[in-house]
Amino acid sequence: MTPDSAARREALLEGITLLAARGPVTLPGIAERYRLPMSRAWALVQTLLRRGDLVRAAPVPVPRGRPRTGFIRPAAALSPTEGATP
Repeated sequence: MTPDSAARREALLEGITLLAARGPVTLPGIAERYRLPMSRAWALVQTLLRRGDLVRAAPVPVPRGRPRTGFIRPAAALSPTEGATP
């Protein structure tokens, strides 16, 4: 892994974590937002699950089909100033 790809991967992980801090995210939603293949999005989510930066949440309803598994950032992982507006 090159330094550029490692930095991009960490930026993606941070972006997903911040997105999940606002509310539940789904695997297809992550893949679409960051224009990633589903397998790549799943690998990133698995990394965040192992680190404890994401946890599984209640299923997220979708217009058609089965509800999607949601992922959120645990409240304990938030810093006191993160997401605060000035």
